[in-house]
Amino acid sequence: MIKLVCFDLDDTLTREIHSVMLLCILHGKLDQLMEIEKLENNGDLNWIDADHQKAALIEGLQMDKLHDGFVKILKPLRNISQTILHLKERNMQSILITAGPAQVAGAAQIYGALTLLMAAIMKL
Repeated sequence: MIKLVCFDLDDTLTREIHSVMLLCILHGKLDQLMEIEKLENNGDLNWIDADHQKAALIEGLQMDKLHDGFVKILKPLRNISQTILHLKERNMQSILITAGPAQVAGAAQIYGALTLLMAAIMKL
């Protein structure tokens, strides 16, 4: 029997600051991101165009900033590392499924033994 627990990254393992927001903060583009999200939420920009504009904001970001930023800026779900270790001790797999940036999902490895499954959209 397979025992499996699935986690999402944004608004599940982390709160308040989502993965694209983290990258924009690290790249000094938070204000531009907030404007894009405002247009998207108002219906003035469709989600596909918004995603393309968001991706453009993080172009050129040095990934060496990511791990420290992940630890210092994101607000993880309380006790998630201990929870994942507890599940592993009981021979349960924990996986992370996200459509967010692969680099941010990879940084989530600090939480413990998460297997990463990236959504197919990341391949587009």
